[in-house]
Order: sequence, then C-alpha cells, then structure tokens
Amino acid sequence: MAAHQLLTKTDFGLHTLLYGANIEMVSINDVREANAKGKSIKGLVCVFVGGTGGIGASTAQELFRRTTSPRAYIIGRY
Repeated sequence: MAAHQLLTKTDFGLHTLLYGANIEMVSINDVREANAKGKSIKGLVCVFVGGTGGIGASTAQELFRRTTSPRAYIIGRY
C-alpha cells in the first residue's frame, strides 16, 4: 500500500472517530437498565486517571454506589 493511500485511510478513520458514523443516542431506559445490573458484576476492576476531582471523582463515586465491592485505582495529583 502506498503512503498516500495509508494516510487517506487513517484520515477517514479519524474523521469517523471525531464526527461519528452511524452514532445513535442511547435511550434513558437502556442506561437505567444497564446501571441496575451493576450490583451483579463480580470482580470489577477500574482505573481512573485524573479521578481526584471533577468528572473523574464523580464517576468513581457512582461506581462505588452502584456496584458491589469494586476495586478501583485512582491516579491523580495529591
């Protein structure tokens, strides 16, 4: 494959990632159903980068509220 063909394919992939080909909004009922299943997940391990404040901290807190005995590694400044 020629270099210009590779770049074209890479650019297309990036465009698809950024602008979302065939992306659909998930229904709130699907989100609620998935959240309700959290308590049944065993051996859950999560890594939060930047989880000491803001969205990362809020997400980590929700993880602990909605699951049973998760293991979380929170990486951030102190």
